[in-house]
Amino acid sequence: MIIHEASNYSRKFEKLVKHDPDLGKKVDRKLQLFLVNRNYPSLRLHKIEVAGETVWSISIDLKIRMLFSHVEDGILLFDIGSHDEVYWFGDFWQYLKSLKL
Repeated sequence: MIIHEASNYSRKFEKLVKHDPDLGKKVDRKLQLFLVNRNYPSLRLHKIEVAGETVWSISIDLKIRMLFSHVEDGILLFDIGSHDEVYWFGDFWQYLKSLKL
């Protein structure tokens, strides 16, 4: 499985890591868990369906969520941030718009 990063994801990730240097390690750990066992409890993996489109969320820690979608050869990470940032104000809605719903 290949893990792709959208450019907006990469920018937000770098910004978050500047404020919390341990975040990079947390994200790596969660992605490794996901690759080994996507149902591992601490991932709190869940599906989000909006207008017929499905995206997925992983909890990185109590504050940070990471959103992704499945693509042909793996997954595409497209948003990371606080719950409110990624679900209500972040790139989640822009991503759905880009799908031409």
